[in-house]
Amino acid sequence: DPYSDVDSELLEVFLEEANDILEHSEDSLRSWKRSPADPAYIAQLQRELHTLKGGGAYGGYHRNR
Repeated sequence: DPYSDVDSELLEVFLEEANDILEHSEDSLRSWKRSPADPAYIAQLQRELHTLKGGGAYGGYHRNR
């Protein structure tokens, strides 16, 4: 089983946080589409996606399974 080494509690926390981050990212993307010249929305989106990537790496979810 490729998921046997996954901590189920840590995965649950990651998935909850990932859901929140993706919701915020959708808001940031909509704002950026409304005001494409405003670099603040791009920076916010980059921070959110970087946080998501970091959480995945921390939990060990970055590997190809």
